[in-house]
Amino acid sequence: MNSRISKIVESSLVETRVITDKLDDIITQVQLIDDEKKFMSLASDLECLKSQCLNSSNLIQPWLEMIWSETVLKYCDISMSHGYSIGNNNKF
Repeated sequence: MNSRISKIVESSLVETRVITDKLDDIITQVQLIDDEKKFMSLASDLECLKSQCLNSSNLIQPWLEMIWSETVLKYCDISMSHGYSIGNNNKF
């Protein structure tokens, strides 16, 4: 399961890097803008990038929830096992 989570996180980081590179390109274009038509095209690109960022964030949330759930369950299992073994030791 950890390798699956690692692959998901790695994929998300790669996607974030691609989006960041696109943002760098857009910033470079802004510095070179010379008319309103180009500016409107750039505004459209920024809106698309915003949508991609929000989509990535929405995809990451369930993964984080899954990781936390697994962590909590493992902690509960360990705590219960520890409590059970201590309880059994007190009977002797």
